[in-house]
Amino acid sequence: MSKNKFNFFENAWNKESIEQVEAADNNNAAIKKQKRTNTAIAIFSLICALFIWIYACSVSTIDLKYQSTTVTVKRVAAVESKGYKVEYNTGVKVNYTLSGTIFAISQIPDKGVDVYADLSTVNLSEITDTKIIQLPLIIDLPADITCTEKSQEYIEVIITKNYVEKTK
Repeated sequence: MSKNKFNFFENAWNKESIEQVEAADNNNAAIKKQKRTNTAIAIFSLICALFIWIYACSVSTIDLKYQSTTVTVKRVAAVESKGYKVEYNTGVKVNYTLSGTIFAISQIPDKGVDVYADLSTVNLSEITDTKIIQLPLIIDLPADITCTEKSQEYIEVIITKNYVEKTK
């Protein structure tokens, strides 16, 4: 009988240990499943955060101010080669504000963009002696950026026709 009792306890112990092992396996499987779920949620959250950040950057606008940008006058040599003298204040500086999305503004160099006046729009045949012309200032901007403010709209240019008499 003592042998049977021993077998009974041994069988009971084995049965309990098997149940414990099975329960532990179930717990390990549940823990692994929970880790996979947590990882998936974390990845999904990161992707959502990235999309929200991209959306916010593409929709919201910011202003960027530039000060004391030198104005240049283009095509002076071409006008002078046709027998005209061009004079303007070379020290003209302009302040301006650009507005656009964060992505668009970030593409602009730190020094800003070119501000210039172009003499190609001037009709030289109308100038018989001296003429003061107000040329509009041009700021070259990408399509999705606008200039919301300029401290000056025009630059004054004096064009004089040179009467060069040919001597024989």
